[in-house]
Amino acid sequence: MPTTPALVRGIYPTQKSDGELAQFVDLANLIVSEDMAESGYSTSRSDQIATWLAAHYLDISERGGAIRKRLGDADESYQDTGSGLNSTPFGAQALALDVDGILAALQATSKLRALFEVI
Repeated sequence: MPTTPALVRGIYPTQKSDGELAQFVDLANLIVSEDMAESGYSTSRSDQIATWLAAHYLDISERGGAIRKRLGDADESYQDTGSGLNSTPFGAQALALDVDGILAALQATSKLRALFEVI
């Protein structure tokens, strides 16, 4: 069973609707089903990887790429833990579950890059 919005909410509480989470869930399921198809991982492990990947994409979306946010007396900061999947604890967990290093290899060879700019 691929990941679902409900499973993502289990590790990343959010008020986003299922429709709003669909883009993150669909992307994570696509990566796991196509790029990791030959891994030999159990369905359970593959589903966990997809769930953590979806939460990674959601976290990046929620934070907007910012390292620090301030609104009135509220102050929110994030530790800069690296780039790519290591930039969130959710992506790091997906990498840890991928004991064969498929995600790390995809990340290392990817020519696609994202640039977040705060204006």
